Amino acid sequence: MAKVITNGVALNVMLLPSRRRNAPQRSQTPNVFIHGLAASQAFWYASGAEFFTIFGPSLMYDLKGHGRSEIAPSGYSVADMADDLFGLLDHYDAPPANVIAHSFGGMIALHAALKAPERFKSLTLLDVRVRPLQQTISIRMQALTPRIRGVLEKHGIDPDSLKSSEDGITYLNDVARIQIAAPNDADEILRALHKHPRIFKSPKSARRWIELTEKASVMAGLLEKSPFHARDLSSLRMPMNIQVGTKSPTLNSARKLRELCPHALYQEHEGLGHFFPINNSRVFLRSSLRFIRKVNVGKIPSRAAPEPKQEAS
Repeated sequence: MAKVITNGVALNVMLLPSRRRNAPQRSQTPNVFIHGLAASQAFWYASGAEFFTIFGPSLMYDLKGHGRSEIAPSGYSVADMADDLFGLLDHYDAPPANVIAHSFGGMIALHAALKAPERFKSLTLLDVRVRPLQQTISIRMQALTPRIRGVLEKHGIDPDSLKSSEDGITYLNDVARIQIAAPNDADEILRALHKHPRIFKSPKSARRWIELTEKASVMAGLLEKSPFHARDLSSLRMPMNIQVGTKSPTLNSARKLRELCPHALYQEHEGLGHFFPINNSRVFLRSSLRFIRKVNVGKIPSRAAPEPKQEAS
């Protein structure tokens, strides 16, 4: 672990060296991992990021305000966090990178790729809600059984305060509240409500998320309007791998992005949800490693630039 100062903020970074010992590190394509909201680089370590070191060095980092990175007073918009990414790439003097991004991390990756496409060799986008393509997401909650209502009430949580969310941040706040109030029963409650176990590693990390979102400037940044438009996405030329679970609330984003970027490799993983890279890492690794290998050897070239329009004579 290391701390890297970028844009005045200390980010927690882990750089895994390449296993390709016969080639200089500087000449190898780095793999850069960007996690989603309320997560940390631990998401990627648990998903198997070390396997990507067969292709080159792998860089994982905690977004500003997440994990062990500094909680800054401001700078939480997509554009701000893309600038943080550029700062890390500058720090390591990185050549064009393969970026692997999940959820909110995909918005950061897309904006960075639109702003400076020459800095990226490929994009792997995993269950990304692309805001210009999907203004809201609906996160369904299962019907509360009498037993689960009783468990919630035992821990001082009003069951009627937990409702299906149209916003990912509200949903994460509810999950954090449950993990803080009912640390021993959180897995049972969350599996009953959302069919998944706890998201936060510990009550401490859940409290950190609540602390972060209670700051008005942070919420304003996270909810800021997207810095790019839907029409901009059709200009992306680098190889892309779009993966989504068929049970994910971001499925509409993935399908619309495929329409705008028809050159992208597109995969829907049947029966899987939003957190499939960590809940079913074999699926994530099999698809992603195959894609990165082909990109690095040139079997998936960049999309050709359109021919310039001829002026009418």
